[in-house]
Amino acid sequence: MVGGLPGSQAARPPRPPGRGPPGSQAAGLTPARHNGPMAPGPICVVTGASSGIGEATARRLAREPGARLVLVARREERLAELARTLGCPTTWVAVDLTDDDGPQRVLEHVEAHHGSLDLLVNNAGSAWRATFAQGGWENVRRTMELNFDSVVRLSEALLPLLRSSAPSAVVNVPAPPDGSPEGAPAPIRPASPP
Repeated sequence: MVGGLPGSQAARPPRPPGRGPPGSQAAGLTPARHNGPMAPGPICVVTGASSGIGEATARRLAREPGARLVLVARREERLAELARTLGCPTTWVAVDLTDDDGPQRVLEHVEAHHGSLDLLVNNAGSAWRATFAQGGWENVRRTMELNFDSVVRLSEALLPLLRSSAPSAVVNVPAPPDGSPEGAPAPIRPASPP
């Protein structure tokens, strides 16, 4: 393996470069930018890629020789801008992973443009600040929907591709505890009296 990432073995047969039909630029495709032939490298899906840890992860993976990335987040304009700066074949899917069809849309995109998958980085996540008295069950529900349910649903949808591409990997990045900046410790807040 090159750089320790799945899918970067030299013995792996070449895969399609991830380009779509004419005019596919608007559909979230960035043409490959490289000099000379490249050994096939890992195909990586990164969720929450429009900012923060997801964006940093995409930038790091883009430096892997032969890497091809699929960026996933809700903000299409940010995904398109990031894709233009990465210097490797990059596509994106602008989707809310909590939508019923969100995981299926990512699967269809990966199948259509790559046909296999070496690495899934589940990084999408968030939290909403409130005491339980203020946010109640609704706050818990939407946090779990994004930080747990969508991770499980996307992993399940992509599992057949990951298995057929073995060795492959899934990396789950936990969300900051309560919306605090990435890496900052979450403040401890006592429950407020009613």
